[in-house]
Amino acid sequence: QPAAFIGVEFSSAGGRGLQLNGSATGQNLLFTNNGGPAALELINIGSLTSSTFTGVQFLGNRSRGVQVNLNSQLHLYASTFTANADYAIEALNGGASSQLTWIFLATAAFTNNAGVVRAQPNSDVIVSGAITMSNTGIQGIDLTGGTDANTVPGAMARSHQWRKGLPYVIRSNDLFLQGSASLDLLPGVV
Repeated sequence: QPAAFIGVEFSSAGGRGLQLNGSATGQNLLFTNNGGPAALELINIGSLTSSTFTGVQFLGNRSRGVQVNLNSQLHLYASTFTANADYAIEALNGGASSQLTWIFLATAAFTNNAGVVRAQPNSDVIVSGAITMSNTGIQGIDLTGGTDANTVPGAMARSHQWRKGLPYVIRSNDLFLQGSASLDLLPGVV
């Protein structure tokens, strides 16, 4: 049975607002004021989980709003991300085709964040509904490459379909298709 949160405010001065190691649902939540020295995300979605949140506010964090780890799914509806010092959402995966991270984002507002979504190459981000962005750095899905401590190599190890919604941003020259992987650009992407 997933954990359920309704109308709760999570305020933390020294750590994560919420660490989920199992599936969860939530409605009308406020995550705010993570000003601790570690600068952790407001919600950390652990590996192998599926979580659904509606009407959530992510406000004033020194780091990310949400981090979604490998083999997990996040369904996020009618939510706002305001004044987070890093990306509003980050999707991590292990790089192998069997390690997928899915984000379903429907109707969201992003204001004064470093960026909207930072995703490692084998993550999928599906967008629907109205997405608004103001005074936010990278206004799209920032696909990471490279091999530094915070990313996996830039290999897209499985086939992808890029969908219309948020623009895809490739800022490095080390993102590539691996083996028999393919990339389909659906209508409206380019």
